[in-house]
Amino acid sequence: MRAPVPRLVKDAKSGIWFFRWSLPKLHQKNLNQKSLYMSLQTRDTRLSFGAGMVVSGSCISAHWYRLAEGSMVSPFALVGSALGFILGFKTWNPLYSLGVADAPVIWLPAHLGYAGALLVQLGWLALLAA
Repeated sequence: MRAPVPRLVKDAKSGIWFFRWSLPKLHQKNLNQKSLYMSLQTRDTRLSFGAGMVVSGSCISAHWYRLAEGSMVSPFALVGSALGFILGFKTWNPLYSLGVADAPVIWLPAHLGYAGALLVQLGWLALLAA
């Protein structure tokens, strides 16, 4: 089975650009030929979060812990985190209105029923726990 391949496509209804992940044929049959969408904002926030974690070396709670130990790097990482939070708060509403508010929604109970949606979610949790 081949891995999903992302493609940049434009939604015909809303005109918003998305990454479309084409699923293997086996899974497409089960999902009624649906694809999974990821907005550009979601992609960008995931990349910026990951880049921030790599550049700073760890998460915010670890920097607070290291600050108490006397780390000289932690104050810069915490200031950068604070600036990132402020930037996120300032740009949240315009980015949400631009790309998320009118995005297509995949609601599992509409496609699989409540029992099917529950089984899918429990199955994913079981796979993650294994």
